[in-house]
Amino acid sequence: MSNTFLKWLLGIIISIPTEIVTGLIIGFIVLILSKVFIKFKILGNSIQKIIKSIFKSNIEISLSTEFIDSPEYAYKPKREIYKKVSKNTATEDDILLWIVGLPIVGAIIVQNFVKNVKIISDILKWMGIIPLGIFVILLFVIALYKKVHKITIKFMIYSFFISALTIYYGVNLINISKGMTYELSNIQGMAMSIYKILGIFIAVIQQLLSYYLLVRVIFVYIDYKSKKNSNFVKRFIAKTVYLESNVKMLFLIILFSTLSYLLTSGWLYNIIININS
Repeated sequence: MSNTFLKWLLGIIISIPTEIVTGLIIGFIVLILSKVFIKFKILGNSIQKIIKSIFKSNIEISLSTEFIDSPEYAYKPKREIYKKVSKNTATEDDILLWIVGLPIVGAIIVQNFVKNVKIISDILKWMGIIPLGIFVILLFVIALYKKVHKITIKFMIYSFFISALTIYYGVNLINISKGMTYELSNIQGMAMSIYKILGIFIAVIQQLLSYYLLVRVIFVYIDYKSKKNSNFVKRFIAKTVYLESNVKMLFLIILFSTLSYLLTSGWLYNIIININS
């Protein structure tokens, strides 16, 4: 278990796109070289002035950076009126239909997943790459303006890990899908396949949480810049205030990441099989 988990973590780190890492490294190298050229007056005065204007601040979040709190708005959810619904007890025919229908639905899901595994792999990669690209852009924006909302920092930190995990699944999806079967005669193999697909689905939900956090960042920025905001903006900020909680976010990320790992690795399925046997 421990070796598999370490390989999983190492795979996440390796799967981070080289373009993202290369962009950060090049940015820092250019920054260092520019300061060396200016200090030792290697370049002409005109070129030095241009470099100074571009790199007038370090590409980092320093102590001088101003951290802005998100606005707080009161939001009262509308009370929903629940109508009494008559409870219908399941008949034997309904139970039989579920028993027969579930394996068929599972077989269809697995069949379509295996058939479109390459497309799903590309979608997962892009779902993770986009937030990482935004992460790099935000680093330079923060360095230039020396101002940042706290929710932006949280988005950058959380989305980095979440996106790296999603890219990992995108890169390794073909290997994960090996051995998947949708043959009704092999119920155990099909159940194992459904468990793996469920693990990928949980990873997608986690990535959508990162995008949801990004939407909050955008709405908070709109609220900060605009003098008059619509009730829709205020209502959205109020409804997503839970995203500001580090405890809740860490709990969700740990929960989703652990579940996706246990399901896609087959470890949880093997435990259930061993318990039942």
